[in-house]
Amino acid sequence: MLMELTPEQRESIRRLLEEELRAGCRSAIDGGAQPADVADLVAERRQAVEDLLFDLADDPEHPVDDPREGRGIGEQG
Repeated sequence: MLMELTPEQRESIRRLLEEELRAGCRSAIDGGAQPADVADLVAERRQAVEDLLFDLADDPEHPVDDPREGRGIGEQG
């Protein structure tokens, strides 16, 4: 079952992901990776996440699209 996060939970997750991303980028650069290569990889991952969210938002088989008691995205015909 999918659960809706509170704004505080979403913000906490966002901060945690940003911190981990920064740490990973620093580690890669400290390990010899070129900053431009790291930036390209981050941009690719961001696009993959955005594509996933777009796909989920328009998937009639995904629970997010099931309207429940006035919540969710819901398919529009």
